[in-house]
Amino acid sequence: DIDETKYVLGDKKFKLQDPIATAKANPGKLFDGKTFYVCKNVTPMKSMVEIIETAGGKVTTAVKEIAEACAKDHGVVIGTEKDVEWCKGHLTDIQCVLPFGLFSVFVPHHRP
Repeated sequence: DIDETKYVLGDKKFKLQDPIATAKANPGKLFDGKTFYVCKNVTPMKSMVEIIETAGGKVTTAVKEIAEACAKDHGVVIGTEKDVEWCKGHLTDIQCVLPFGLFSVFVPHHRP
């Protein structure tokens, strides 16, 4: 086994060690209670779905279901640059897009 703690990226605002510790303490539950929609331009989609489900998340292909999940602050949409306009047109609760290399995470509005 490789000790990943030597290779963790981080900065002063965001500590990647926190989610890693949470994942280790709760195997298979990092995404518990979250519903994901993986846009059609994400490749390899099968691998992304396997990662999400292994971490306890649910993947849906239904636009209505992900829209409802985003409205309740437990929906996550993963797409590419090509998916941004589609998401804005179909998911009114999308607040911003966080680019992560080849993928983007579309973040729903947070309600008080």
